[in-house]
Amino acid sequence: ILEMPVNVEDLDLSDSEIDTRIRRKLLRLGRVETDNPTHVARRRRGQDRIRAMTLQNYQHQCALCDISEPALLIASHIVPWSACEEARGDLCNVICLCRFHDVLFEFGYWSLDTNNDVIAKAPLVSWPIQALIPSTIAFRLPAEFEPQETYLLNHRMRHGFNVP
Repeated sequence: ILEMPVNVEDLDLSDSEIDTRIRRKLLRLGRVETDNPTHVARRRRGQDRIRAMTLQNYQHQCALCDISEPALLIASHIVPWSACEEARGDLCNVICLCRFHDVLFEFGYWSLDTNNDVIAKAPLVSWPIQALIPSTIAFRLPAEFEPQETYLLNHRMRHGFNVP
């Protein structure tokens, strides 16, 4: 039964069991039921574990800058939560970003190419955006779960980056 995908809402799993299932890509965070406190608690616990594991994977620091203040760090989904249920619990679909880089990523001001190099949407006319995405910026690879190319390709296509 440990090798079967499960919905976090259906079982009362320990944090250790949630972590193991996340690592094995066997945890689903699919249903968003809010009709009873148990479902809400289980859903949040699964999401909290994704965040905790993402921060750990990126050494508690934004993948683009030196921000390490927990309140400013986001477990940012490459493919949006609402777009792909199967990708929700996949650590290869989550990047640790500060709130500043997260919003720019979410709105397609930057992405990652096939080599995990930062590519910016041209032209960046706003000086604050230019300051946040300088031409010298580099993506810091995570310890274990690197962004999956299929998710990154989806992101580049959604935001109009030239795709090979």
